[in-house]
Amino acid sequence: MKLLLVYPPFCPPTVPPHSITYLASFISANSNTEVKCLDLNAKFHRLRFPDIYRRLEKARESINPYSEMLEKYSSSAKKVHRKNNLRLSEGEEPELFQELLEMILREKTDAVGVSMVYNSQVFYGLRLIEELNKAGIRCVAGGPAAVGFVEEKVEVLKDGAELLKYLAGKEKCTDIYAPDYSHYPASDYLSKEMIYPLRSSYGCSHRGCAFCTHHGSVPYRKINVEEIESAIVKNGMRNLFFIDDNIPAERLSELAEMLRPLKVKWWCQTRPTEDLLGMFPKLKESGLTAVSFGVESGNQRILDSMRKGTDAETVGMVLEESHAAGIRNIVFMMFGFPGEDEDSFMETMEFLRKNRKNIDIVSASVFGLQKGSYVHDHPDEFGVFGIREYTTPLGESIGYRVRAGLGEKQAKVMKEGFSRELREMNQLPKIFCLLKEQSLFF
Repeated sequence: MKLLLVYPPFCPPTVPPHSITYLASFISANSNTEVKCLDLNAKFHRLRFPDIYRRLEKARESINPYSEMLEKYSSSAKKVHRKNNLRLSEGEEPELFQELLEMILREKTDAVGVSMVYNSQVFYGLRLIEELNKAGIRCVAGGPAAVGFVEEKVEVLKDGAELLKYLAGKEKCTDIYAPDYSHYPASDYLSKEMIYPLRSSYGCSHRGCAFCTHHGSVPYRKINVEEIESAIVKNGMRNLFFIDDNIPAERLSELAEMLRPLKVKWWCQTRPTEDLLGMFPKLKESGLTAVSFGVESGNQRILDSMRKGTDAETVGMVLEESHAAGIRNIVFMMFGFPGEDEDSFMETMEFLRKNRKNIDIVSASVFGLQKGSYVHDHPDEFGVFGIREYTTPLGESIGYRVRAGLGEKQAKVMKEGFSRELREMNQLPKIFCLLKEQSLFF
């Protein structure tokens, strides 16, 4: 049997997809199915924006032309993505549809699995599924965005085990972490060099953040460092980033010991906790080039309400030590968490000002209520009421009210009022706020 795993448009074509790469390795390790991956998102962008890809060749070595090239991509792609998703929602054919469909049909596959990681991939993915069904090819979908009305149109499977059962009726399987990125030509990616996504664990070691739904019901489980090392060596990786939402200090130390002799550059996400202090020289020596910290707030009351398990004063020390070791610091900030008022908002701004010299990128957002989060399930604890769900073509949108402090709209207005100051805090071009993995190069 032949299975083709597809990653549809639209999202930035800067890194190959982890989702279908891991699925392909999982299915191959547990069955005789012949599996291939096809990154149609990258194919679309290379066909649609040839001039920008040509500019990449001339811009690789210097940060200013490189960031200008990425800015040009971003501004052009937003318009193209919006236009094509509008056409798809109205039943019209999107750009390059026949070309991408033909790439699938040429594979003469028995089944197609479509990975929908982002909402922006849903319309194009469903249109491909519709045409493939007409051609007699059975299709399934999966991924975080394959919810809502997607489930009404195609069978949705939650993971590799369900896909294996669907394809081969097999329930017992070995969870081997051996992603093979040889499916993807480097020329398809809008990046100075190839950057590879890897996972070091499943679930989350903290599982406490009141706003988060990412860990779901998955228990925390580390992947053997030997398996990660094997994937790096077999794929010839020089630049990589770990997609884990949070890698704790003890695990970072284990990874650093494995990565140091491999001479790679790497990026990760973690919480700025006290046990990181003193570790950064070792992490830098292992190739850690940039790290994204889930800071969220500079106000201790809000941090405690978020259940972050961090201390605002310690966060500043972590940023200072990381910066002193020569590591790029990217800080995630979240304004408007329930209970935040103007004073706590301004305390967070003061925190950023105080630590500005140790921050390379500020990635600021406004709190949004997510179904399944602790706040959603325990609204009274946070003064949240009037929760209402709106059905949209791409899933559910949730509105809410708060008994005290800033509402969502008020928080957005306040954040917008400081948008220029937040932008000016960035030591790297603003496009790196969107494409954070590109901080590995400069």
